[in-house]
Amino acid sequence: MPLVDPVTREKVKFNPNVLGDGLVDADMLMNAGSWGGNVDFEYEHEKYWPALMELCKSRHEEQMARWKTLGAKVGIEEWYIKGGTPTPVAVSEAEKAEATIEQAVVEVPIEVA
Repeated sequence: MPLVDPVTREKVKFNPNVLGDGLVDADMLMNAGSWGGNVDFEYEHEKYWPALMELCKSRHEEQMARWKTLGAKVGIEEWYIKGGTPTPVAVSEAEKAEATIEQAVVEVPIEVA
């Protein structure tokens, strides 16, 4: 990982011992395979996949509606689209940036030969 910052590189762990290193509690891991957890879970595609797709669809619709309510502009922070509340400072800063961009636009007449 030569292009990764050295501080970040130290935080990256490949295949850590999640239980031994205290990263995850055993009650949150499956006991299948080499996970070594306490949870007895068997994935049933027919049961879980439709529920996941419905959850994704409803979140997408909710976030699209929120994005449209916020002005439907590219660049709106993801935090707001996902339900976070814009603070007055963030809104005013966004308005300032938009005003600055509008002021920077200059119409230049084009001559056609």
